[in-house]
Amino acid sequence: MLMLLIDAVILMGLISAVQQMEMEFMPAMIFCLVASILSLIVAVLLISALGDWGLILAAIISAIRIGLGVSYVLGAELKRSILIGVLFIVIHVAVSMTLDAIFTRREPVACGDRAPATYSTGVAPGGGTPPPDLT
Repeated sequence: MLMLLIDAVILMGLISAVQQMEMEFMPAMIFCLVASILSLIVAVLLISALGDWGLILAAIISAIRIGLGVSYVLGAELKRSILIGVLFIVIHVAVSMTLDAIFTRREPVACGDRAPATYSTGVAPGGGTPPPDLT
């Protein structure tokens, strides 16, 4: 929910800066909600099919779709709308990563807490059979 509010403010700012048009908060919020749901669906489908490359492709598709949506809703020039979509996705990813780093608690790993290294055979040092001699 917090990210939708932040996205709406970002979208309003980008439209105001690039298009010199004003957009009310509620239409921006609804637009961001629809864009988020569609982006999630596209990302899940592409990531499950293509892995990491699917994430990159989903970001490109989302940027173009947001640009087309801004062009359709506001009647803006297509080049500027695509620019808004690309900037929006870049800022969205940066803000998402920042919020994830702030709100996700990660415990530091001490040197002694690491799991023991394993050989290619899957046996930990000091236990089981040693690795084969390759000489």
